[in-house]
Amino acid sequence: MFHSKSKKSRLPVLYGLLTIMTLLGLVMSLVLAWSWNMQSLKHEFDSESYVISQYVREKMAQNETLLVGLFTYFKGKDSVDLNSVRNYASIMARRFPHVHMFQVAQFVEDRNWQEYEQYMHQQLSHPSVLRFVSGEGLVRQRIIDDDQALPVIMIEPAIEASRLGLDLKTIDFINDHIPQNVSEKIVLTEPFQLLDDEPVMVMMQTVVHQSVPQFLSLLVVKVSDLLPSITDQWHLGVDLYTVTENNRFRLVNKVSDVQHEGVLSIFPELKATRTIQLSDYTLEIQFSRPLTWSDIKWSWLVIVIMGIVVFPTLYRQMFHIHSRFEASEEEQRRRLYKQANYDGLTGLPNRYSFDEYAQRLLSTAERSKADMAVFYLDLNGFKAINDQLGHDAGDYVLEQLGSGLSQALRRGDMAARLGGDEFIVLVDPIENMDQLRMIKNRLERVVLGINGARLEPLRISASIGYAYTSDHGYELTKLMQIADADMYEQKRKHHQEIGSLITDTGV
Repeated sequence: MFHSKSKKSRLPVLYGLLTIMTLLGLVMSLVLAWSWNMQSLKHEFDSESYVISQYVREKMAQNETLLVGLFTYFKGKDSVDLNSVRNYASIMARRFPHVHMFQVAQFVEDRNWQEYEQYMHQQLSHPSVLRFVSGEGLVRQRIIDDDQALPVIMIEPAIEASRLGLDLKTIDFINDHIPQNVSEKIVLTEPFQLLDDEPVMVMMQTVVHQSVPQFLSLLVVKVSDLLPSITDQWHLGVDLYTVTENNRFRLVNKVSDVQHEGVLSIFPELKATRTIQLSDYTLEIQFSRPLTWSDIKWSWLVIVIMGIVVFPTLYRQMFHIHSRFEASEEEQRRRLYKQANYDGLTGLPNRYSFDEYAQRLLSTAERSKADMAVFYLDLNGFKAINDQLGHDAGDYVLEQLGSGLSQALRRGDMAARLGGDEFIVLVDPIENMDQLRMIKNRLERVVLGINGARLEPLRISASIGYAYTSDHGYELTKLMQIADADMYEQKRKHHQEIGSLITDTGV
């Protein structure tokens, strides 16, 4: 009896001690595993940052080599064959796709104007200087008296956005980085956006002869290619800076997917800074890696998870329920947004969406003194197609027109359906009336392209009116009224041509 009671009294103690020892063992295991996990992640992080640093070093050294190669064509030369320079640049541009462009500019004064003329004549270009004047745009001038300029004399590859003769001294972000003291050091500009939204930077080196600057060689580089491809599973953020004696600016900012999504983490963030010393400047790379649940080695938690199965199971169920709820809510929001802002038949924006977008673009265009155009489009023959061929044929016409307008317009332009067979098109920018008429003809071709066997024997066409901000201002309501009135005038002429009077609602 005594032994039985003693045994029963010892069982809670034994199980209690066993539980405490197990918990202490699990806690020690957690601490040791956590420390080992953090050390492994730190080692991996250091390895990743080292590999990226070496890539950046090699890429920038490669860029320096290309720039120096261009520099040597002009160093110590009395006369330069620009065809040889262009051939070098063309070969290098094909071999190194991260290089956007090679350029060479000449320091021009009245004393060496004839030399500049010869270089421009070699490339069949007008021997004048294009200067960017605020409020006037590019103005063609000639160097006189003590005037100085830095016009571009070679561009490879030649692109529409760049021009020979452009005075780089009138481009602030270039001129601000040209060394004020006579020096052949390599300098870098801050990144800027090209017309195609591709961020680039410019590397420059001055060619000096007898303490006088003669030429400026430029290498335009895509900044996105300065870093290697970084997989999302690394969650790695990278900031690349250029550091000089008097300046420091950022070249590249690669935000980690975790930072981009704004995910809060209970884990620490790994950080490191590496410095790359190049010939005339220093690169500083700052690395960051927010640790997430996916970085933790969960295998060592199996014993703990087995002891508390209920909670993971409950969380898993809650996650699935929450995910389904969120997915349903998101789908409903997308559906409501599409219904509120887009036409269900053509897939084009509706009047509300168009007004909001157009107001924003017109405000921007007015501030920047850019011109835009609004086109009002109404279909001719649509009512006859609906009446004679049925509403399916009418829907077919509207669907084809919506698809055709979406494909014909440029990025930034917008076509919207106002209702029935009326459409409106916003085009930004418009440089002149010739371009406006070209776009109007393109819209007419889109409508005529709908005709075919399905609509025979009937045909569809369009009456198109327009308003131009250069002539009619930047008020959307006024532009739409003018374009609408012009459209009705075109429709009236169309009625006269076909010899019949047809009401607007069916044409």
